[in-house]
Amino acid sequence: MKRICAWCNKELPPASTENNTGELISHGICDACEDSLSSAPRKTAGQFLESLGDAVFLVGAGGRIVSANSAARAIVGKELTAIEDRLSGDVFECANADLPGGCGKTQHCKACAIRNSVNTARATGKGVKRAPAHQDVKTPNGIQRRNYLVSTERVGDSVLLRIDDVA
Repeated sequence: MKRICAWCNKELPPASTENNTGELISHGICDACEDSLSSAPRKTAGQFLESLGDAVFLVGAGGRIVSANSAARAIVGKELTAIEDRLSGDVFECANADLPGGCGKTQHCKACAIRNSVNTARATGKGVKRAPAHQDVKTPNGIQRRNYLVSTERVGDSVLLRIDDVA
């Protein structure tokens, strides 16, 4: 079996095709790439989200927002401190989040495309791309329907929620 570095595609010398757990391996990393990656400065979650450019929320367990980049914060019109550790329905000002039970606990939540996309990505690892979603949101002018295209991707125990379009 030919082995190549997963980062630079340099051919690696022959090695055992099993790791210490007995599982077969078919890829690796060369010494130069390993040194480069291990010495690279680590980014915080916020720095990583900012580098994405698109409006992205990091959603943790239970649908709580962990972090968001500036583009995402602009959509909801809130500073990071006002959205951290809050349920996504509260962050987006979903009108249904004020009903008894709150965000995630009303009959309307079962049909919420944003919530379902995040939960599916977390549970199965299968994200969605540009799924249509809508919410009735509280605005200074009353309740208004807001349409979104959302994409999700699981990252560890969290989910990246990208808002692709707002209308």
